[in-house]
Amino acid sequence: QRVNGVTTATIHRLPLHGADPMGGLSGGDIIEFKDEAYTLSLGSSSGPFNSNILRYTYTSLVTPLTWYDHDMVSNERVVKKVAPVKGGYTEEDYVTLREWATS
Repeated sequence: QRVNGVTTATIHRLPLHGADPMGGLSGGDIIEFKDEAYTLSLGSSSGPFNSNILRYTYTSLVTPLTWYDHDMVSNERVVKKVAPVKGGYTEEDYVTLREWATS
C-alpha cells in the first residue's frame, strides 16, 4: 500500500482456519521506518508461506540497502545484512527530507 507516495507495509494476523478470511483483516500493525522517503521491497522468496518471518529490503538516500527479517508475531525486526558503502560513509552525516510543493 502507498501512503503519501511511499510504499508502506502493514502486518495482519490471519484468521483461524475455517473463519471468514476477509472478516479479520482490519487494523494491523504498520511497520515504521525512520526516513521520510525510502524504497521498500518485499522479497519474492521470503521463505515458507507459514513462517512468522517477513523478509524485506529497505533503502533511502541516507540508509544503504538493508535486509531485514521481521517477526510478525512479536513485531521485532533484525538486520540481516547491510550493503557496504565505500569512501568513509557515516549515516549520521546525512539527512533525508521530503519537501512538498503546491502545483
